[in-house]
Amino acid sequence: MRRDENSIAPIVDLLKASGLYDQGVEQKILDTITFRTGEPIEVTRVFEGKEVTIEPYLNFSYGHPTLSSYAIWLPDNYKAYHHLEHDGINTVIIEQELKQLQSGYTKSILDNRMMYNDQQDKVIFQLEELYRMGEKLMDKDYSKGSEMQNTSTSLMLKYFTGTPMEGSMGPKWLNWNERYERSVLFPIHIHINLPGNRINNREELEKLSQMAFQNNPKNQFIMNLNNLENLKEEMKNLGFKDKLIEKMEENMRKDVPEFTLNDSVAATKGQVDLALHFKQSGQSDFYYFNKFTVSHNQGKPLEEGQQYMVITKNEEGKNIVKKHENVSDALAFFKEQKGNSELAVGKDAANKVMVASMENGKVNYVAKEFNRTYYASPATQTIWLERGKGFTAEQAANLIQGRSVYRDDMMNMGGETYKAWIKLDFDKGKDRFQNYSINQYHDPSYGFDINKVLDKFNIKELEDPAKRVLLEASLRNGNRPLVTVEKEGQEVKVFLEAVPRYSQLNMYAENGKPEKREQFLKETAPSSKQENTKGQEKEMSESQGVRR
Repeated sequence: MRRDENSIAPIVDLLKASGLYDQGVEQKILDTITFRTGEPIEVTRVFEGKEVTIEPYLNFSYGHPTLSSYAIWLPDNYKAYHHLEHDGINTVIIEQELKQLQSGYTKSILDNRMMYNDQQDKVIFQLEELYRMGEKLMDKDYSKGSEMQNTSTSLMLKYFTGTPMEGSMGPKWLNWNERYERSVLFPIHIHINLPGNRINNREELEKLSQMAFQNNPKNQFIMNLNNLENLKEEMKNLGFKDKLIEKMEENMRKDVPEFTLNDSVAATKGQVDLALHFKQSGQSDFYYFNKFTVSHNQGKPLEEGQQYMVITKNEEGKNIVKKHENVSDALAFFKEQKGNSELAVGKDAANKVMVASMENGKVNYVAKEFNRTYYASPATQTIWLERGKGFTAEQAANLIQGRSVYRDDMMNMGGETYKAWIKLDFDKGKDRFQNYSINQYHDPSYGFDINKVLDKFNIKELEDPAKRVLLEASLRNGNRPLVTVEKEGQEVKVFLEAVPRYSQLNMYAENGKPEKREQFLKETAPSSKQENTKGQEKEMSESQGVRR
């Protein structure tokens, strides 16, 4: 890694946290640092159906590049100015002088142009002085300072454009000021979605900007909104469903101090339950999303619209119904009961099917079709997150089913990133934190190249470059994608699974039965024995959960 790339690592983290990162902006920052181009760093995003330009401001004032703020440019014209008077500078008088100057230029009387030089210099000096005074006032009175700068720039743009005075100011200066007038500034820690979703309301944007920079009680409101936008972005990037994001927002707005969101996804056998854990800080309203749990239950998944219900009777003989979105929570709650209780599934208590029951705290019935789900302990794993980074929902669901996933952003104790295939080790049992350790097959040192392994087989989808990219990405996420191969002269479908430990692919028929991979090899492919000559035990195990 080049020194410049190391120096911008904190800047890249800030850009990612604020939703402004892409590879293009990283390269622009590297170019700016390396060549000191002075060119604006621009990022584009779409809000409210409009393409919006955002400019992160790079600062070299401390001897190294820092990033403290960004400007979001508005898609409309700069706002109107207000007349004001400050320290002897009266914009009413200035505008009268500007009108006289503009009138003289419009008449294009060449002999009279020189007579305006003194007056022109005086007006320019006053406008520049007004701008400088506004800049000095920004820290003490943001609103007043901003108004002074906006008024100065607006007058210049209104009366200098299209006149010789435009040339005297220089097109680059005018362009910068026009961009300034069309922009609203925000601290870099404010997520771009916060102002972006208000792009059509400049007045609200400017209020948000002032509150974000000022240290007052209202600032907490901005921080809470920013916290919400950050969590929404993190959940989206991790692949959680929109309905979970909506539930998260609902709980945050209700100020619930700690809550768990549940979801389920179909597994190859049974289903994987997900439990997302959110907790509010003890010192502020800030919410953290540092972990989620995955549980693999091999029983039959529920039908759409159904849910689990634990029905117990209170002292008065009335039924109390506790609803659960996943079987793991339902079973845990049911087994905690001490009296008479019933575990059922259905859309509601009036349309239920009992799957287990207990009397006086002892189980006396388990439905035959529910036996496997009830008595087989689900495999569970806690997935730890760091600032929204970690295994995605899809990757975690595949890990708990025993498959391998690929990560190119793993980090060692020294803070260096590396690439590896990851697989949970179910043979060693759990650690004291009730998590499985993991096996890691480093890329490229371990020797498993998914691209080269795929090329050994006659897989129809590999003929299309676009389909190949999707296929490889799916395998890296731990999925079992369905592909087309030829068997006994006919095209058939098989599921693929990456097996990095043996530098191989496993194949399964559509009914789930294993297929011999050798029958789908190209004629020129080496034998399976030759394929497995790599050092297969270069594994690193890690406990205390799956971390970034």
